[in-house]
Amino acid sequence: MSLAKLSKVMAKAGRRCMSSVLNLMPPENTEEIEVLLQELHMPNSLLNDIYFRFLALRRQEQGLASRKLEIRCSTCLGLVKHKKEWVHKILKYLLELGGAQETVTWDGFLFSFLHFCRLSKLELCQFMFYAIAMEMKTWTVHFITSTQLEEFYAEYHNCPVKCFDSAYVDFGRLPLAKYRIFEYVDLAYRFPELINPCLHLQRELRRALPCMDFWRDYTNITATNKRITIDHFRRARVLSIEDAVAVAQGKKVHQLVAEREKFNYG
Repeated sequence: MSLAKLSKVMAKAGRRCMSSVLNLMPPENTEEIEVLLQELHMPNSLLNDIYFRFLALRRQEQGLASRKLEIRCSTCLGLVKHKKEWVHKILKYLLELGGAQETVTWDGFLFSFLHFCRLSKLELCQFMFYAIAMEMKTWTVHFITSTQLEEFYAEYHNCPVKCFDSAYVDFGRLPLAKYRIFEYVDLAYRFPELINPCLHLQRELRRALPCMDFWRDYTNITATNKRITIDHFRRARVLSIEDAVAVAQGKKVHQLVAEREKFNYG
């Protein structure tokens, strides 16, 4: 066994031992999370590893006066070791699509990140469509324009990470002026620079939650390539991209539903 691998094994054993000694065990799972863990075939030992990492992030925070089991959304960037400056806004929109605002609870952390980690490339492209819509504050989820795409990817123009560099994409000469979700998926497959930052974020989160070896085991992942909806990453359903933005700005889901019912029924 190599020294690096031995060190990794010892670190994991140390975390599990400390969790046992200090009784740092995760709280009882909600029904939605229990179903997710069963689908992933995730053992309790690896769930404990994720919980220990969550608590480690929580201990890094200063000035968060809360007894709730939560951390700041910005703290989650600590899960990313490499090229974090190029994925921070994608991580932000992932958490917002999961219903988190300034802070994210343990349940939201686990539910959103594990769902994100299990996505196929085709499903990640759909997530990016929603992330771009959130950035552009598009009030319809049906399409995003080529101009909005250019604005979103302007940050990656001449990016020093060549596989992220959007300079190779001439947005002014794209064949369509408006892109629906699966037309964007086709575009992302044509220009991998559009999806590579998201793929990198997924790899970084997989390394941390719980480890890359778990996600490399195909018995844990069933490639579905299914349609991803706007509420895929949250336990409480929302109705549209407009609602997702409203939730990110502080509205409660039940308020949105009540407003829609009042509008629909007078």
